[in-house]
Amino acid sequence: MTRQTWKVLAVLCAACGLASSAQAQNFGLQLLGQWSREGLPVVDYQSYNDIWAWHDGMGREYAIVGSLDSIYFIEVTNPNQPVLRDVEAGRSAQAIHRDFKTYGHYCYAVADEGPASLQVFDLSFLPDSVHKVYDADKLAQRVHNIYIDGERLYLGTCRLRNGNLVPMRILSIANPVNPKLLLDVYGPELGGSYLFKEVHDMFVRHDTIYASTGNDGLFAMQYHDSMTYSNPDSAWTVWEPNYTMLTWGAVVNYPFRGYNHSSWMGSGSNLLAMADETHGMKLKLIRFSWNDIPEVLSTFGSRHDEGSIPHNPFIHKRQVFVSYYHEGLLVFNISNPGQPRLVAQWDTYPENKDFKGMYGCWGVYPYLPSGYVVASDQVHGLLVFDKSIGIEEDAREDMGLEVYPNPANDWVQVRWRAPGHSADAPVELHALDGRVLYRGSIRANQTLEICTKSLGPGYYLAHVVGPQGRIVRRIAIK
Repeated sequence: MTRQTWKVLAVLCAACGLASSAQAQNFGLQLLGQWSREGLPVVDYQSYNDIWAWHDGMGREYAIVGSLDSIYFIEVTNPNQPVLRDVEAGRSAQAIHRDFKTYGHYCYAVADEGPASLQVFDLSFLPDSVHKVYDADKLAQRVHNIYIDGERLYLGTCRLRNGNLVPMRILSIANPVNPKLLLDVYGPELGGSYLFKEVHDMFVRHDTIYASTGNDGLFAMQYHDSMTYSNPDSAWTVWEPNYTMLTWGAVVNYPFRGYNHSSWMGSGSNLLAMADETHGMKLKLIRFSWNDIPEVLSTFGSRHDEGSIPHNPFIHKRQVFVSYYHEGLLVFNISNPGQPRLVAQWDTYPENKDFKGMYGCWGVYPYLPSGYVVASDQVHGLLVFDKSIGIEEDAREDMGLEVYPNPANDWVQVRWRAPGHSADAPVELHALDGRVLYRGSIRANQTLEICTKSLGPGYYLAHVVGPQGRIVRRIAIK
């Protein structure tokens, strides 16, 4: 495909500073379970790499963890006792970098060492097994990171089997087991050279890609597609997409700039957390707007003056969950974007005695419906945390809605606290996949009893729509 036309807006950003957070360790989180395996290949200290997670919509949850030679599918429904359900080998047995994302009940996996490939696994047979349904290198051999948004799979730093390097390749996964090439994305040209030559990682929302490009900074690119006529020799009129990329923002000069590694944007928000994988660099919180230039609202971190390195940040509700090489899993509250504050930390690799090298927590996944957080450590493998201790939740969630007992067996009592309100409000019980299992109404400041005998073990969501909007509470059924 042809390289596209670009427009570049280079932005020089200013920021307000934020002092390094407290150095206390292991607070605000509770370690519930851990999983590792003896005898795995080791490079230096490393056996494990990235992590992702998946749930089946019926209460079972799984962590997906990479090692140098394989991918492990570990059930964490009982967080105290992680159970290995299946293991699938990658093509390369020495892959320091693996990455995973899920789409429906499929897991997409890549690696960035050796003669690797794009692999697709069907997870619908879990907890029994995982089935490999695609394994090929015709579209990509080595890939550093991937992202899925809708029916599109984004491949960052994509190396082809002919040796060519594509900064970012976009595939269609409308047919999940038969990916198709849509577009190759190259950096915009300025003065005869590309403004970036790799896309190390990316976050995508609808038609906008936020691409971390290593030493070249962060580029925000819009995705435009229109239908164009093709195949004029055919008896049929054929229309196919024509994709055009437009760079509308670039953060190329900012405080604590290093190797721009990865970023993540909050759901329904224009705040993006950005990490530079360089000793001594702070995290950045950036506001993106269609009507203004990107703005760095704050820089924040922990022990940056000693050389610590943030690796992968994820925004969930009002928190940024960050895997730090030297300090483990850290959680920052960003209710005030100008002054993030450290609210939880767990050192996953306490053997670290200094801030040399890049050992420790590789990745974190904070989006499981149960509320548990899973993280991967290069030496210690999978760790499962309860994040409810010491971490503030979104103000709208759980406010005014009480559930007892929780976990429940045959019956659950729901009480809606709404001072000054006397009318009834609709109440629903949802499965995690969105199915409505119960509908009724509840009177403010009174208790409603719901029979749960017919529900299987797992997690469910109680919804009440009151004058302040929808309130949600998670319920566990034994």
